[in-house]
Amino acid sequence: METRQRLAALEALRFGAALAVVLWHHQHFAPAGRPADLLGQPGAALLRPVYLYGAMGVQFFWLLSGFVFFTRYLEPVADGVVGAWRFAVRRFSRLYPLHLLTLLIVIALQQWVQAVGAAARYHYRAGEELIYPTPPQGLPDQLTMTSGWQVRQTAFDYNGPIWSVSLELLAYLLFFLLAVTTFRWCRRTPGRRGVWFATLAVLAVSALVAVADDLPHVTLVECVALFLLGGVLTEVRRRATPSHRTGLHLAAAATVGLAVAVLLGRDPARGTDLLGGTRLLVVAAFAALILSASLAPRVRRTGSLRRWAERAGACTYGMYLLHVPLQLAVMAAFATWDRTVPAGSPLFLAAFLVALVLLAAWVHAHVEAPAQRWLRARLLRPSASAV
Repeated sequence: METRQRLAALEALRFGAALAVVLWHHQHFAPAGRPADLLGQPGAALLRPVYLYGAMGVQFFWLLSGFVFFTRYLEPVADGVVGAWRFAVRRFSRLYPLHLLTLLIVIALQQWVQAVGAAARYHYRAGEELIYPTPPQGLPDQLTMTSGWQVRQTAFDYNGPIWSVSLELLAYLLFFLLAVTTFRWCRRTPGRRGVWFATLAVLAVSALVAVADDLPHVTLVECVALFLLGGVLTEVRRRATPSHRTGLHLAAAATVGLAVAVLLGRDPARGTDLLGGTRLLVVAAFAALILSASLAPRVRRTGSLRRWAERAGACTYGMYLLHVPLQLAVMAAFATWDRTVPAGSPLFLAAFLVALVLLAAWVHAHVEAPAQRWLRARLLRPSASAV
């Protein structure tokens, strides 16, 4: 129960990261001829770091995914309880149905966008389409979820956010290979296990330092490094004694506070790309936040809060993949009415966020979860189909 409660705390953080990415993409509503004024958006006084740097929510996802995967799967995979087929089916059934659905929806919505001439009304346009283009030559990559498989991400198409999920598939593959090879041998003694995680830590941190001064979308290296670093955090948590936890919480609070102060004091004229030491500090703050949440003391009578956190976490994938289609639908609808989206209205922003969360929750309950159960029931033996 305690582990479940702590993972629920991480699901709440996942929801916050998804919300940050959605708010970062609010700039898609910027009218034609005027690049988005990030600090002129609703609630900018409070949401300034999110509007400027919310794209870093993707890096938080990668780090948190590594933590969750190492927690849930490292020992079962190494033990052979979760084999390659079962692992692959679980990932496929979790990720692909909603990806395919949103891909088809985006293709249909872009036809609507073109029919009503909506692209002419907004800054983020791709020819006669909005936000991301839908080139035929990019469709095979979309159907195979390989659109992000490049060392350097330079273009986005269709439902753009899927690029980060496609990259994470490579991290899953590396994780599985490490679990069934080197970890299976190293875990036999505490010393080898410690060396194994220390090696992962050195490799991950070295990679992050190496790419920190490059463009923020040196994605393949960064994705894998953050995923492995998230795994290292699980070993730190495992080794942390009760006497260590107060110090870790204080260190986490100091790191997060320092990162927030640096972001608040950063001149927006320097752009929204975080590079070098600032980027590494934000990653350190993410890691500290995840570790602190995983070590939070168990609180009694939190059953309802845990359930709400789990529900919020369950709909984050939907929020991530549905927010661009919802933006397209809203922009096309307003163009049909010969109007432009009132992007600067706090009421519109609140309505959009509420609609997105409700839509994501509904899709999870009535599309994602049923599709996941259907696929697992047919592709796995009955004893292996349960989550």
